[in-house]
Amino acid sequence: MTRKGLWLASAVVVVSNLWALGLAAVNRQGEPDAVLQLTEREVRLVPGAPENSAVSLRLDWTGPDVARNTDWFDQAKLSDLGFDCRVPVTRENVKHYFGRPVRRVYAALEFEGPAWRRYAAGLPPNVDTTSADGVPHLMLVDLDLDAVRLRARYPDRTRVAIARAVVGLTVVQQPGRAPRLRGRVFEVLTSELNLPRDLRRNVEPLVARDGAARASGSSPATTEPRGPRYVATIRWGRHLEPWVDAIRMTDARQ
Repeated sequence: MTRKGLWLASAVVVVSNLWALGLAAVNRQGEPDAVLQLTEREVRLVPGAPENSAVSLRLDWTGPDVARNTDWFDQAKLSDLGFDCRVPVTRENVKHYFGRPVRRVYAALEFEGPAWRRYAAGLPPNVDTTSADGVPHLMLVDLDLDAVRLRARYPDRTRVAIARAVVGLTVVQQPGRAPRLRGRVFEVLTSELNLPRDLRRNVEPLVARDGAARASGSSPATTEPRGPRYVATIRWGRHLEPWVDAIRMTDARQ
């Protein structure tokens, strides 16, 4: 690459970084759209490379794919989200629905609300819902093409966050049953949240302990179920992008 090409490439990187920083600053201006207090179950530490000092949390949620007793992502909902479902779903023409492109929509994420209580009530008695390694209490409860309309249905900004999501259409085929259309949530954006430097020191001992456990071939979790080791304050800004605002350690720091 020529010197001029190197300068051009460097300039593109600098402009891109400045643009990203500007968008992040605008996102955090004014009152946040939502502020949720999530535990280690819902924002899990992401294992980092040994040579990388960055620490991040991965947003984890329970959706209609898992919580089948609240399976609302059906053909009617797919149509509401703009998927063309007019062709009858029969065994002869299921291929019509194969390879359909995904769509970007808005998702409502509800923390420890009615949806979670209904789901937890249907779990087997031996399932520990309090463990840090258990099912996230953050439930994806609804989808819409319009964020304002979705927020109007879920006005509690301390329990429900509105986020962008990527969804698609699948065909469910089971022996002895007619095929049917069902939606699938592929991703909630943004799912990986970088921790600012001033918050890293709170979780660095946990990162080191978990890393040592993985290196020894054992699970980072203890043999006995334990509660979440931290609670994180997650804010969603005016552009519905989340960030970690604070972390509070709990008594379950094993």
